Amino acid sequence: MRIDFNSFGEIWGTIKKNKLRTFLTGFAVSWGIFLLIILVSIGNGVRNGISSNFTSMSQNIVDIYPRRTSEVYKGLPKGRPIRFTAKDLQRLRNEFPEITLISPIAPASGVFSYKNQSGQFSAIGVTSDYAKINLDAKLTKGRFINELDERERRKSVVIPARMKEVLFGDEDPIGKFINMGDIVLQVVGVYKRGNNDSPPLLGPFSTIQAIFSGDVYIRQIAFAVRGLDTQEKNDAFEKKLRASFARHHNFDAEDMSAMSIWNHAADFIMFNGIMNGMILFLWIVGLASLMAGVVGVSNIMLITVKERTREFGIRKALGATPNSIITLVILESIIIMTVFGYIGMLMGIGLTELFNMALESGKQSSDVVLFRDPTVNTSIALMSTLVMIVAGLFAGYFPARNATKITPVEAMRAD
Repeated sequence: MRIDFNSFGEIWGTIKKNKLRTFLTGFAVSWGIFLLIILVSIGNGVRNGISSNFTSMSQNIVDIYPRRTSEVYKGLPKGRPIRFTAKDLQRLRNEFPEITLISPIAPASGVFSYKNQSGQFSAIGVTSDYAKINLDAKLTKGRFINELDERERRKSVVIPARMKEVLFGDEDPIGKFINMGDIVLQVVGVYKRGNNDSPPLLGPFSTIQAIFSGDVYIRQIAFAVRGLDTQEKNDAFEKKLRASFARHHNFDAEDMSAMSIWNHAADFIMFNGIMNGMILFLWIVGLASLMAGVVGVSNIMLITVKERTREFGIRKALGATPNSIITLVILESIIIMTVFGYIGMLMGIGLTELFNMALESGKQSSDVVLFRDPTVNTSIALMSTLVMIVAGLFAGYFPARNATKITPVEAMRAD
């Protein structure tokens, strides 16, 4: 198949003679690829937005909470509270070698003050592993809680950036003391955490637990687990975890009310599956819209072949090969698909970029983000280009094949 500048000249002449028809057909192609880009960008925006909510913690984190039993078990009444202790922390380390980081968490809240400024803030007691578990917690000043703070039950705290603004303003808080009632706490660090405007004050677990609850029970345990990269592995781990706690705390392992498990890894795997399904659906809808344009191009190629029947017959009589006629028709189809397709693609990409700029200028400050960065990447543009070329190839091939079946005598008789 030989393609030269004369071929392009003939194609341009054919398009000029049917400008309105070519434009309307091309518009269908542009609209199809425009919708494809917009739908894929919507899928990307939802994926990126929801994914950003997972950045506040590692994707391999498990949180467990003690609850109350809902069934009678071995003579013990239902409604019995389950209480976690330091023994549970040690058992997790001993029985589950896949656990790499672990931190008990003691939730609390109170009114904190410095000089004449005060405010109501939440607080949690944690260990030094918490900073590694909570990947989105970034220091802006000072340091995090360390093992010495925990061991010596120091009244050292890391305050959130919002608390620093309310209590200290422009003053450097490091080394200063804040009050919580009659309790005096020393600020050793300032941190911020992603999209969260009001993260809690962080203190040593032993200190916060003693100040706010005064008991030895643990209300939440967070730990990082390696190797849970499939839903099956996550299900097996949760079953083993629940069975271990059921055995040591005397409740039925099938009693889901006795203990809550929040497995971030399982949530992330499920989320990925949902997002992949949604994006596949959007691709199908977008390609269906594009196919409407492909059908239009195929129709115009059929009309073009019909109108040029006499011309093709003369070409064959003068020695033109079937391949040269097929090449000419397919090339015209690909040009229409590609030119108008790129117009639609540029319009779609331009719109998503403008929308992304609007999102960036009005940053979302809520804790939960549902939509972010709806732009399409280079791979999507390349894939769309490939789709347009292949669609143009098919849209032109079948009409071109019909053209090659016409004999010169039949062509000369055509109207």
